[in-house]
Amino acid sequence: SSPQLAVAREAAPRPISHRGQSDTSATMPAAKGVKVVSLATDCSGMETPVMALRNLGVEVKHLFSCDVNKHVKTTIMANFPPQEWYDDLTKRDNTTAKKAELYVAGFPCQPFSS
Repeated sequence: SSPQLAVAREAAPRPISHRGQSDTSATMPAAKGVKVVSLATDCSGMETPVMALRNLGVEVKHLFSCDVNKHVKTTIMANFPPQEWYDDLTKRDNTTAKKAELYVAGFPCQPFSS
């Protein structure tokens, strides 16, 4: 594995016991030497890729995101706003879209969410 990935694994959050309760929302500080990772996402729902990387202590430069669902857009823009938003990935010109080190795409989950 790459040194950056190994560092990211070491920075993974660990549950902290406080009065017998587990707190999985607590995270360790960012690992030293980890660079900023540029990220682009399509159909990510609640933008879990950003959440996961941050929980690992990785700083994220969120280049772009895309989803056709207006409620998803509202949620992402309120919590993890990207530098650029695309409403429809089928109409995006990928030759001009920013290039990311990490690209994560989901699939439309609405049929499974009803």
